Amino acid sequence: MVSLRASARFGRVASPSLSPPAKEYSANVISNIHIENYKSIIDLPLELGRVNVFIGENGAGKSNILEAIALAGAAAANKLDNEFLASRGIRVVRPADMRPAFTGNDPKIAITVTATAENGGRIGYSIANDNKPYSKWRATALLDPNLGGAEFIARISSTLTRIAPKRSPKVSENNAVGTDGIKKIANADTPALEDLVRVLKSLDEKLTPILAEADKGEFSEPRSIELSQSEGAILSEALLATQDRDAQRELSEFVTYSPENSVLRASHAEAQIEPLGIKGEGVSKLFAFYLSEALGGKDIDEESVHRARSLLDSVDRSLRMLGWFDGLRLGKEKQEDSLELRDYYVEEEGRHFELSSANEGFFFLLFYFLLFSSNLTPAFFAIDNIDASLNPALCRNLVSELVILAKKHDKQVILTTHNPAILDGLNLDDDEQRLFVVSRNMDGETCAERIRKPKSFENLPHLKMSEAFMRGLIGGLPTKF
Repeated sequence: MVSLRASARFGRVASPSLSPPAKEYSANVISNIHIENYKSIIDLPLELGRVNVFIGENGAGKSNILEAIALAGAAAANKLDNEFLASRGIRVVRPADMRPAFTGNDPKIAITVTATAENGGRIGYSIANDNKPYSKWRATALLDPNLGGAEFIARISSTLTRIAPKRSPKVSENNAVGTDGIKKIANADTPALEDLVRVLKSLDEKLTPILAEADKGEFSEPRSIELSQSEGAILSEALLATQDRDAQRELSEFVTYSPENSVLRASHAEAQIEPLGIKGEGVSKLFAFYLSEALGGKDIDEESVHRARSLLDSVDRSLRMLGWFDGLRLGKEKQEDSLELRDYYVEEEGRHFELSSANEGFFFLLFYFLLFSSNLTPAFFAIDNIDASLNPALCRNLVSELVILAKKHDKQVILTTHNPAILDGLNLDDDEQRLFVVSRNMDGETCAERIRKPKSFENLPHLKMSEAFMRGLIGGLPTKF
């Protein structure tokens, strides 16, 4: 238990100012990601599981993969400004440098990322920038090739009938959905509908041939639509209606975390994204929030109390992989910066130590376990360099524990590492756990090869995955690793 009784001795604790817990839902796992034209990536398809480990030498492009997914997530959230990109873990550089720099490549080529969810729903974006000073990134939703023309028109029309009443009461009277609805709106002869009519006519001209191909099953890749700025502004909401909502939600929350020891220790560090920032901001605040919720009170419902206590118990059990850890609580000051921990080997009854006295490995583990256990954190995210500050045994135990937590709390994660010890925590017999070796081909392009457990490995039950990898027994060993 996470010292709930010890916390209660200090009475009711003022709840830190976090947003109310979001409604829990079952994550719709992203099964496929396809990235084109991002830095060292020309054309990279990925078939993901629930827990995915990317291993490879420095400069292979592991972080580029994460950045491309985060960029698509920013497009899904309609937040492509540089400040927001940085808060998602993207290294913001000149727009031209975010495209492939290989000979013959267009420095203005659009970056495209498509994602397919487990339920078959797809979402995709073409993200462009003209590379001029102060230019902004622009995202265009891609048409889903699995979406028939009639269904596309129905979704567009349904959205336009929600937009149109803002422009003219006459349209709302039609209450039109489907192709007939679009025709009614397009035939409406009122000055207030002039822009909408023009856009609908343009939509018809530009989409008719593509939708005809879709109904015949003649194309298999998403298509982008070139629109003027005014057309794009009016149609943006309608185009979003064609995207799979579950996949859009998962992708829009994607963040790459790279926690740092100095930030993890700074109890008052603030981040643009809550509750946990990409460098580890907010750990103490989030833990204190759940301690407060677990104590209950007139403003806290029973479900929140149960959820908080369950999370605290889970984090406590996970942290006990550290043999010396014996509990964490709020100190007498009752603030998030007064967290205290107990050392198993200190026999003095009731003796707790300031959180700042803990070693850096503890802070990393606390961050990871909160990230995986909280319903306030994203359902789909990445951790860059998961092995930072951890010894080989902790690397193994951590990954095994994160697999359990990911399944329990419906999280999907991509982990990058340079340390083969991380592989010892994977079970490649479980299809939800996947290992990829990331490398550069002869042309310098980033590639990712999924490594499966060979049958011959079953004859060596005591051989560690890390050792098998380094020996080249399971394949995928980089030439310079």
